[in-house]
Amino acid sequence: MDQENNKKILLTTEFSPVDAPLSLQRMCALYLPADIYHRYLKMQGKDVVCIGGSNDYHTSVTRKAHVSGKTPRATVQEHMGQLKDVLAKWQIDFSKFSGTSNLVNVKHATFVREVFTSLYKKKYIQGKLNDQLFSSIHQAYLPESCFAGEATTKEQENPFLQSCFPFSETELKKDEEKPKLPRKDWYLKLEPFKAQWESWIKEQSLESIKEMAELKNFVPSFSITGECYWGIPVPIEDGAKKVIWPWVESLLAYLSTTQELLGEENEGETWKSYWKKESTEVIHFVTEDTLGSHLLVWPILLMAQELDLPSAFVAQSAHDIPVFPAEKVSEKFDVNLLRYYLSSLDTGKEKNNIFSWKDFQKSSQQDFIKNTVGFSQRVLKFVDQKFSGEVPSGENLGDDDKKLLEQCLESESKIKQAYDNMSWKEVISEVASLSEKANQYFNQKAPWKKSDDPSQTESCLYVGIQVTKKMALLLSPIIPQWSKSIYSQLNLEGEVSWSSLSEKVPGGQKINAKDSYDFPKVSEKQWKELQKRETESEGASKAPANSPKEQVTYDDFARLDIRIGEVIEAKKIEKADKLLQLQVKIGEETRQIIAGIAQYYTPEQVLGKKLPILVNLKPAKLRGLISEGMILCADVKGAAVFLNPDKDVPSGSTVR
Repeated sequence: MDQENNKKILLTTEFSPVDAPLSLQRMCALYLPADIYHRYLKMQGKDVVCIGGSNDYHTSVTRKAHVSGKTPRATVQEHMGQLKDVLAKWQIDFSKFSGTSNLVNVKHATFVREVFTSLYKKKYIQGKLNDQLFSSIHQAYLPESCFAGEATTKEQENPFLQSCFPFSETELKKDEEKPKLPRKDWYLKLEPFKAQWESWIKEQSLESIKEMAELKNFVPSFSITGECYWGIPVPIEDGAKKVIWPWVESLLAYLSTTQELLGEENEGETWKSYWKKESTEVIHFVTEDTLGSHLLVWPILLMAQELDLPSAFVAQSAHDIPVFPAEKVSEKFDVNLLRYYLSSLDTGKEKNNIFSWKDFQKSSQQDFIKNTVGFSQRVLKFVDQKFSGEVPSGENLGDDDKKLLEQCLESESKIKQAYDNMSWKEVISEVASLSEKANQYFNQKAPWKKSDDPSQTESCLYVGIQVTKKMALLLSPIIPQWSKSIYSQLNLEGEVSWSSLSEKVPGGQKINAKDSYDFPKVSEKQWKELQKRETESEGASKAPANSPKEQVTYDDFARLDIRIGEVIEAKKIEKADKLLQLQVKIGEETRQIIAGIAQYYTPEQVLGKKLPILVNLKPAKLRGLISEGMILCADVKGAAVFLNPDKDVPSGSTVR
């Protein structure tokens, strides 16, 4: 992305739930791309800041606190410490990493209430009464799902995402009086901003926008409040027991964190300059799961406050990256190697490279340690041994010496463009190519052999030093720790900057060849064990359909919520031969399910069928459509065959 030289740049990462495990997948999709780009822009001398943080009022925090017997505040404190430790270990560099609770950001709650009050006075927020089931025992409004057999008997796995009230199924069954009473909630009006939003959304370059089901039907308003004992209270007289939903106020954390970072000295005015297009470019790094709210609700919140809209969104895909805990993986492997390998995966494309231990071994041990690191250490070692640690003169360069330096210039241009395009894979590929050429050059020159012309050795090691410095600088945004160690060995002072690419390490410069960065060794036995597990895992996934699987406990099975659903609408999906788009009635609820059954059933054959549905499957996006469940079928020689109840049962009935 091209930035105007005189503009400030604000990079943000989404405020994810503080207790969400920081996996390799999230590291690769969110934090690592933002960190690499942040470091790259700083190397260019840009006026750039990067902010991020945690969503502390997320309903999962309330449930986790209930299970552990701790307060939500203590739960946030514990997980925030863990999150910051992991990010630091992975060398993720934020200008400010904050949170939405006053444990971290004392200004956020006040800021959110001020915004709510302002929008309410402008009539962009309005209250509405809706009838909802009321628990007489607990004196609380609860979602209908709580009374429909969805509650689990295990309180620690309580599913009440809408209310935050942790009641067990047994308690609810005792609640005989469940009248529907009017409950007031507040809604953010979107309709007044529809024309401005539609004009803005057309300007966005994200290909996925056209496929996003969330954006196809522009709704006139959104509920932004609910009932919960842990959150930011609604600042209205009749808003008792109400809080602003975390997914809304965590968006406003971008503004409050900017204020926290920049506005303290100037009564809050400085931070606003970071949300004006004439002075700042705002780039949001988000996961695909939250892209919908960032493209719909967030810009409208900004419009309502008369602030400018973001310049760009970066939503990198990492579905093929495993959800291994980032902390555990970094305990086994050097973070520099992990950052290098993850950056080489094609997360910016629709089809990703799949993470594998075999590829990680090749990338880290062969491409990086043997070639790139190996080249630099050989050069430094020979300079230390043959020239007493002083960089030799580069006065008499031959054609082959000049050729390699010219190839460096070509690589620099390609790598800069790759960084601008946020294509880390191209950066890694180009540096690996340059490293390969440098090693070929070094082997041909063979400075370890005696030569009739000493200047040949001098020029070879002089050029080798220049290439070493350039490779360290070019990789600095991706693996900063190793790059700094090379600069230390070359005795180069100051910050690593892009402008210094053209500067030569002068002849006579004293180096510290022995001050090298030592990568922890991973034995061949360890690599083979990892690859064996990977192969066994792949083999298990390809096992015949009738082969027995690993035994599970009843508790494992109880986690699956399977219910009978009735197909009330069915149609083919254009340009998708295997998929049908279904609307399925499950009790009082209707869900959209994208099913891969079009080869076996026509829409007419499916309509009216009552089928078992896995309803607590995480929603997924297929062909741009959200699928909220999965039909369970028998697999008969690779073909899907429906499972039908032998008696008529109402939709919503639980399968046990």
